[in-house]
Amino acid sequence: MITTDKIRTVLAAFDKDRVIRYRPLGSSNPWMTTGNPSWDFLSTAYSPVPQPRVWFLNVYPGRLTRAGSAYAYKDKMEADSNACSDRVECIHVREILEGD
Repeated sequence: MITTDKIRTVLAAFDKDRVIRYRPLGSSNPWMTTGNPSWDFLSTAYSPVPQPRVWFLNVYPGRLTRAGSAYAYKDKMEADSNACSDRVECIHVREILEGD
């Protein structure tokens, strides 16, 4: 049985224009997506489509290890504002989700 918190999470994601996926409750069938869910929580499982995480890495030569090091930030502006003068590069990283 689905919890009230899970229902709230799915509805909040839908309110934020996230794509919702669904499948029969208890099924291991592949998820299907919908823009207009029926909200039948008694027989259907719902979940927001996972979104890849994104971050920015400041890369430095030879710090902490002989190969160098990297520090992660949530956005480019934060990475740039925390960069030291010996930063080699800033790398934009996007997580690859299963099925991508």
